[in-house]
Amino acid sequence: MTLTMWPFNVDTDLAGVADLIRAAPPNSRHLVDFPWRLSSPASQTQQDMVLWLGGQGVVGFAAWQIWWAALDFYVRPGPEQAAVEAAMFQWAPTRFRELDTERGHPLPYWAEAREDDAERLSLLARYGYLLDDDYAYIMLRRPLDAPVEAPAPPAGITIRPLAGADEVAAYVAAHRSAFASTSMTADWRARTLQMPQHRPALDLVAVTPGGELAGFCIGWLDDARRLAQVEPLGVVPAHQGQGIARALLLTMLQRFQQYGATHALVETESTRSPARQTYEAVGFRPAYQSIRKGQWFTAPPG
Repeated sequence: MTLTMWPFNVDTDLAGVADLIRAAPPNSRHLVDFPWRLSSPASQTQQDMVLWLGGQGVVGFAAWQIWWAALDFYVRPGPEQAAVEAAMFQWAPTRFRELDTERGHPLPYWAEAREDDAERLSLLARYGYLLDDDYAYIMLRRPLDAPVEAPAPPAGITIRPLAGADEVAAYVAAHRSAFASTSMTADWRARTLQMPQHRPALDLVAVTPGGELAGFCIGWLDDARRLAQVEPLGVVPAHQGQGIARALLLTMLQRFQQYGATHALVETESTRSPARQTYEAVGFRPAYQSIRKGQWFTAPPG
């Protein structure tokens, strides 16, 4: 049995990685919203997203996602699983120490697991991920077996699909404003539009009478599991508190139903109470929590 490590190329390797993710256990992380994460700038570095090829094709994938401070990883169940895990957790420390050197100071590195995923938590513990972070992620779930309340956008606000590449720059500005972050880039957003899993009808924006993007909501579908997920949702500060997020969510839920999804998912940090309240107000309920486990790979200061 020979494993080959390969830098991820979104143009040639996406289909193989998507097949790997479809084969992952149902309690794995990011089974639905993975196209958003695979579009991140890490996909362009040739260093921070890698895959392993074996007798079953793509048998492993790992990505250091600095934008979420998390190691995303998937391993195909089967005879090569243990060997892939060993290779993966040999690659990660090497890359993390390189990043510490490039940065000029060390940081802890994190991986995530559902709190009920004993196998993944045990794997992380075996490889030294024992630190507890000060927050977790709450996954909320909503059934789609009943009619969804009609959206009622604020007066003057129109909800429609993003106008493709022509509106990427406006989206980036809105995203940065909504999350008070400069992480979103035009290249990242443009790549999401090229993902085979992207559906323009599920890429929504809320627009003011003057044409400003006041908010956005992107949806992703797993057709086989009939699951849908919102990632991300945001409203720019000047338009918050007006009901735009609620209108975007209700519009998205109706469209999820039209695509045949039976349940909708949305995830938020445990510290973001206002976001959770918004989701619960349209019928989402907590399903499970995902925790973060970490370690230092270069000795911390002091």
